[in-house]
Amino acid sequence: MNIPLIRVQSACYTAEIFRSLDCDCHAQLAKSQRLIGDRGGYLIYMLCDGRGAGLLNKLRGMALGEKEGLDTSDAYRKLGLPQDPRSYERVSEVIKFFGFLNIKLLTNNPRKIEGLRGAGIEVEREPLEIDSTDESRSYLHTKAHKMGHLLIRV
Repeated sequence: MNIPLIRVQSACYTAEIFRSLDCDCHAQLAKSQRLIGDRGGYLIYMLCDGRGAGLLNKLRGMALGEKEGLDTSDAYRKLGLPQDPRSYERVSEVIKFFGFLNIKLLTNNPRKIEGLRGAGIEVEREPLEIDSTDESRSYLHTKAHKMGHLLIRV
């Protein structure tokens, strides 16, 4: 049996609806869709904007970042929010529903890998790096250096 290619994508309304360029979320979604279209696989979409903190908290963090010059990580900390409160329990249930216990996961986030491994799924990571732009460079730097994302081209 082939090991399926899977992308777990969290909603990012600012990028997906309003086309904000200060993150790589929309570009990751588009690249994942191309890879899955070409190679086969599955996209699991999580409705949990703001890394699970919710849209309102995300907007509060963005406003605080603008006002005080804070990055996403520091803004969430100042608001008393965890940097990434997402849980991957439901994702693991979806994956197991399809009978997959071994997957190739398109991700740069070690928390996703560990969340799925903790649920008994064997995970092989496939990097999903997007080249930074002038608008996204700061955000990607924060993801790599403060949140542990596995990024090489930052």
